[in-house]
Amino acid sequence: MADDPSDRSEKQKAQKGKFYYDVVVIEVEERLHRVPAHHLRTWSQAFKDMFSLPQGPEEEGASDDYPIKLPGCTNDEFESLLEILLTPGHLSPLNLSKDQWIGALHLSTMWEMPEVRSLCINEISLLEPSAVDKVKLGTLYKVSSWVVEGCTSLVDDSENLALETLAQLGWETAAKIAWISRQAALALPSPKKLAGIGSIPPQVWRCGSCSATGNFQSAYCFACRTHASNLTVDLSKIAVDVTMSSSRSKIADMVKATFRDELSQMD
Repeated sequence: MADDPSDRSEKQKAQKGKFYYDVVVIEVEERLHRVPAHHLRTWSQAFKDMFSLPQGPEEEGASDDYPIKLPGCTNDEFESLLEILLTPGHLSPLNLSKDQWIGALHLSTMWEMPEVRSLCINEISLLEPSAVDKVKLGTLYKVSSWVVEGCTSLVDDSENLALETLAQLGWETAAKIAWISRQAALALPSPKKLAGIGSIPPQVWRCGSCSATGNFQSAYCFACRTHASNLTVDLSKIAVDVTMSSSRSKIADMVKATFRDELSQMD
């Protein structure tokens, strides 16, 4: 005859398995959520510290009547964060909107969740935010790479930069970007300057008589030893000193120097 489960002694009671999770009740904007405490404790130093505090007789988070109330965030932001924490990525890919990723970035930054924060930054970057968004989000959430990339793009395209665009960034950031744009215009050659004769290297000059290339002083060709009456330039072989990429690199260096204090406080 099988043993009656109700007759089991304490010694025979089933042991807790690896995935026996405690749940906590959390309230955000008058919405209740029952969440495994393990996930919050594992990924957030802020929640780990919270759960380590001694509890009173009516333990917060133990029931719907005594939830843990979270200020400083919206329900949409919290649900976006839970999508990341509770969705098994190897089974179901995350499909969050840009605003949801930004909401999760906000909370992961506030609640000391470095792995989640890094994921949010990578996913937002893949969505290719505008230069203005990079500067605004990078400043707000202390992402130095976004600030540098965004400011560099704005300076690089300063001819099309509208006053309304700069106004979105605040007067101090706008003033620095305008100053960098001015310095870049003075320091970096423009396409018109690069087109000057003096910028064309000797090796692309070609003698019209013998087709030799070289430095033709006073239009004299040392190959055929004649004064070349016709000189041509092979434009396809001109290597411009300041290419688009190197120009952006120099602008990025200016941005880093100008925003040095701000960037030093970012990741």
